[in-house]
Amino acid sequence: MLDPIAAGFGALCAAVGSHYRAERARDPALAPTLDPLIEVLGRPRVERRPERVLKPARALLPAALAAAERGPLADIARAFALVEPALGWTQNPNYADAKLGQGYMAGYAYSDFVGPRGLMAGKGVAMGVLILGPRRLYPDHNHPAAEIYHVLSGTAEWSRDGKAFAPKAPGTAIHHAPWVRHAMRIGEDTLLALYGWVGEVAVAADLVS
Repeated sequence: MLDPIAAGFGALCAAVGSHYRAERARDPALAPTLDPLIEVLGRPRVERRPERVLKPARALLPAALAAAERGPLADIARAFALVEPALGWTQNPNYADAKLGQGYMAGYAYSDFVGPRGLMAGKGVAMGVLILGPRRLYPDHNHPAAEIYHVLSGTAEWSRDGKAFAPKAPGTAIHHAPWVRHAMRIGEDTLLALYGWVGEVAVAADLVS
């Protein structure tokens, strides 16, 4: 009998891979970031079971996933729900309430399904889902990995290179080249976003002034 987590992981990789291929066709300039992700997603296999560590922000997931399942990336949200029981949640070690505000960390977490903490290692890539709770500012930060986000659900405004914040609806892609500073401002609804990193994925983001 097929392991349900393996089946769910295959469905998740297929859904994300299909979306990334469509995104690449729409914008060929994204190929350097998307191609390594697409290549890994094309050969899904469960290599390990991460430690099931939860964070307080995990409590926001059911409502955020329900909203995502009504949105343009519903297939990704449904497939992620199948594998999430086998995943752990973590937080960037560079962040803390002392830097970001009292109670901030209770509404922030992310979970790799591919990458250093994922079901499959994926050399030089990481993919997963980010949760940011309502009314939070994720200040300017950067990292050496190239990054592409896709909004699954929620209301948020995004800024790049210190420019004005602009709203990004569910289904929208947001790309950041290595070391580009960027920020997010969350509205009244939890932000749930798919992320893909390529390059130095083991180096965590850090805040920049």
